[in-house]
Amino acid sequence: MGQRQQLFVIARVGKHYRCLAVVHHQLLCGDRSLETCLRLIKIFSAKENRHALEVELRLAAEFYKNQEPPSKTPPLLSGPSWEHHQRSPVRFPFVATCLSVGASIHTDHPDQDADPLDVHMTHFEREDTGFDQSNNNDGILVLDITHLDKVRYCYAAWFRIGWRWYSDPDDPETEEDDGDSLKPALLNTPWSGWDYAQHYIDMNSTPQYVGAMRAVSDKLADHFLIDVSALADVWPWGNWELDQSVEMSKLEAPATVLTGGASLKNQALAKVLQSLLTSEEPDVSLLDAPLGIPSFRKDLQLHLYNLKDDLVRPDLPIAAELLRAAFAGETTLDLARFPGLAPETIIALAQGSGFEGARALSLCPDWNSTEPAALAQAICAFPHLHDLYVMELPGRESEGPIGALYQALAVHPRCPSGRILLAGAASRAIKNRMWLPTAEPFVPPPSHPLLQMMVLYQTYPYHTYGTENLPPLYYFHLADAFLTPTRFANGLVRILTSQLSIEDESVWSRAVAHHFTLASSNFSNPSALEINPLPAEIYTLAKRQFSRSDFKQCSTKMRDLLPGAWTVLIDVGWTRKADREYPPRTRPFVKLPQNFFQVAFVRPREGVTIVADPDAAQSFGPDDIEVVDLEGFLGATAPGTNLEGLHRQLERFETQGRSMIDDADAVAVARGRRLSRTPMEPARACELLRQAIARLPEIRRWYRRTNGWGLAEDEKWYPELDLGAC
Repeated sequence: MGQRQQLFVIARVGKHYRCLAVVHHQLLCGDRSLETCLRLIKIFSAKENRHALEVELRLAAEFYKNQEPPSKTPPLLSGPSWEHHQRSPVRFPFVATCLSVGASIHTDHPDQDADPLDVHMTHFEREDTGFDQSNNNDGILVLDITHLDKVRYCYAAWFRIGWRWYSDPDDPETEEDDGDSLKPALLNTPWSGWDYAQHYIDMNSTPQYVGAMRAVSDKLADHFLIDVSALADVWPWGNWELDQSVEMSKLEAPATVLTGGASLKNQALAKVLQSLLTSEEPDVSLLDAPLGIPSFRKDLQLHLYNLKDDLVRPDLPIAAELLRAAFAGETTLDLARFPGLAPETIIALAQGSGFEGARALSLCPDWNSTEPAALAQAICAFPHLHDLYVMELPGRESEGPIGALYQALAVHPRCPSGRILLAGAASRAIKNRMWLPTAEPFVPPPSHPLLQMMVLYQTYPYHTYGTENLPPLYYFHLADAFLTPTRFANGLVRILTSQLSIEDESVWSRAVAHHFTLASSNFSNPSALEINPLPAEIYTLAKRQFSRSDFKQCSTKMRDLLPGAWTVLIDVGWTRKADREYPPRTRPFVKLPQNFFQVAFVRPREGVTIVADPDAAQSFGPDDIEVVDLEGFLGATAPGTNLEGLHRQLERFETQGRSMIDDADAVAVARGRRLSRTPMEPARACELLRQAIARLPEIRRWYRRTNGWGLAEDEKWYPELDLGAC
């Protein structure tokens, strides 16, 4: 049977279920589909992703509040509506990123083979794509994230072809076949993981494969199935079997919808707030006495949410006082409840008392009335901000100036020091579009100091590299990846680990974007499924490289090395071990090469700039750069960080590498890797930088070769990437 599958994320927002994100997977089936389902449930349930998901669910409820119920006819996937979708931003970027990344990777653990080989197999589709539309012959996988602490799932199919009859000895009406009861697959109804497994494979096939599917299905049995009525609500035109469904009116309402009750207390509070908003001389002290009541602050927050259209006005000074009364003392300040809140109000809120301990801030700006520089000033008015979430309105017609916002944050001395999640950046990355301007040199903020990474392979005599016989060079722009030093280190270990069992060096192109997107913010839990925006430049090029063979030798433009920004150099070299006789199935008496990595972090000293241009008349030497190893980098950029968790990861990596080298029967024996602990000498770092800069004309030649080769006018995307003189 075919192996194409669609993955949908739905949620009940308001009175109806809606589809929030859709991904098409070109090669997903069997046990890998079941593993993907389990992984996605973990991602959407993870506490690290909870806040951003709650905000987008609330924005979805507001967006669909006054819209018509889902259509009883499937949408048109061509014509003006499709063209509009191609140009429009992603409605729910963080949900879509969680779905896309979760569907692209193979494992949840960085100490296993975690190469995201499916980066080129997943494609984002418009949110209103029907369950039976697009290219699909392996059914659908649906996840319901209405309640993030109880994520539901199901498989479903609506066609008979390809699905196996399965055994059900408890049903006397099924046909007999060699003593087994068989019945056809049930269509238009939710399937559990084990239902899907029985319909997909022959239970008499390879025991190991059946056992693998059973093992994952048993884990999925701990999670609730989506009710068929939810599927019928999202896609009313389907022939759903509603006999066993729960009535929609009996389903629990989403916890993310904020409403106030109709009690006398709430009526009185609503009247007081309305009076304060309309008074010429409002007296917020009227709320001092009731604020001593334990539940009053929560009621006040709900009422202010219902008055959000008034509070976001920039000419309303009392807005900051009311918000302070409602949210004072909270460490996570959720101002995204008030989309379009004026920067002046945010600054007034931060400068008053009550928010000295605020560590996380979420906002949802209206870019039609908000300047990015003003918003950056408002964000940095909070003195100890660690995490920042800038979400986006689902109904926006175009992307906001995310690049200008990040540039303004980067130069501010109080730029948030932890997680920076810009939903607009996630939206652009999913659509394979750049967002960080490249016309002027960009120095990332000190809290996110990585600018770029280069991987340089040294010549290996038994291998040729194309017509010019040059070893691979991989370049990755990191400034749009929002990498803290800890996240970079965790992502780097994931990437290096993925090299242990992969024969093709080009795995770098496939691996880097997703591993950094999944990189955890702490060393104590490196396998946490924390989702961050995809690095737009790396991801865009990776998608192109695996859809067009003529892009495989291309990389994006190398940036100048500037003081304050770190460049990562990974030197991939070869050593030799003694001759060893291989088993009969392999070549005898082959030299066994051992692949080693040496990682260095480089930045120019003050007053020195290294221009990434082979034609520039420049000279630089070891005295012009600072070179440190991984621990030295962490000591310089994240002093005081506990590195025990990192040391455990590196020990696991080295153990795996040694076991592969020592196992003569392993297919990957000639690809064993290790990580050099010897610090790179500054002279060697200078040599690698010169090698990388000298290769730039070669990369430009590749762009000239690809220019116009079968590209439609709207597909000529590389000038947008500022790839240099092509």
